[in-house]
Amino acid sequence: MKYDLTPLKAYCDHLGLLWDQPGADRLTEVASELDLSQRQFDVLGREYAWKVKWMFTPTNYSWLTRCLLALHFLNPFAKKI
Repeated sequence: MKYDLTPLKAYCDHLGLLWDQPGADRLTEVASELDLSQRQFDVLGREYAWKVKWMFTPTNYSWLTRCLLALHFLNPFAKKI
């Protein structure tokens, strides 16, 4: 099935998110495998975009959690190379 991505692009713009074409391609592929309707596709895409926006909004986390996340990603010893 060919899905219309226009509503999802508009929602991402509304949230201030950059459009992720490879992610949209993957979402379309998975939705086709599951035989989702356009409405189901739109709801799934909106929910995922909202969750990404929420996860990357720093004010959703306490200052301690933000510091711990920063230390986790900045710690060179945590990386397994």
